[in-house]
Amino acid sequence: MMLSTTIQATRSRFPLRSKMRFAAAAACAALLVASSVTAQAANLPVGNVYTFSTGSTTGNPTGSWTLGDKTFTYLNSSGFSLTGPGGVENIQIDENANQHSFGMGNLNSFGAGTYVLGYRVNVDLLSQFFLKDVELSTTHLATLETVTKDVYSTLSFFTAAGAGDLANIVSTDGGSNPAVLFVPPLKEVWVRDTIVIGAGGALTSISNNFNQTLVPEIDATSLAGAFPLLVGGLALLERRRRRTPDGDAASAGS
Repeated sequence: MMLSTTIQATRSRFPLRSKMRFAAAAACAALLVASSVTAQAANLPVGNVYTFSTGSTTGNPTGSWTLGDKTFTYLNSSGFSLTGPGGVENIQIDENANQHSFGMGNLNSFGAGTYVLGYRVNVDLLSQFFLKDVELSTTHLATLETVTKDVYSTLSFFTAAGAGDLANIVSTDGGSNPAVLFVPPLKEVWVRDTIVIGAGGALTSISNNFNQTLVPEIDATSLAGAFPLLVGGLALLERRRRRTPDGDAASAGS
């Protein structure tokens, strides 16, 4: 009677392990789906710097533009026209996969001088995403022109000027630069773009690319590779438990 009872108890535990294995697999699948969630491609035409400073998206305060879960807010500028209707520069905010881009075009007619634009980038507090890094790209036409991107972690640092404590990226005559990571990823940064055009210099556009991440970051490709290993490991653990002397086999033989 004891033998029968023990074996029955042993059998009743195996389905629980199967349920646990299924739950773990389902949890991993859910994480995989979550890590694959990206923003849909979208575009928000802002206009020139004058429009950026005086307009907004619906429901936002003046100078604040929201696309998806990111908001770009005008802070200050110099060199650009702030008298209506403003200059010919064309600002657009783009959302594509895990990247938001703040671009400025139609700059080829700008003469020699220094042009500065400051703004804040923040992620909605309820969003699952954080700002991971920043990139700067420029479209160069003629030497000499330099674009500098300074990114700050606080408004105080931004106001004090100087090189950005998070990033100081310099592109001369269209030179490329690697992305600069934010460690740790952030919900808010302050940015200053400085364009210096020398005599005879010219550029067409600049693009500020802000890439996002989940925190803790879940990489879809690595998780997909780890998923079968996890399931296989759980199965191996179950087989070992079946052979353990002081486990089920011992109980069955008592």
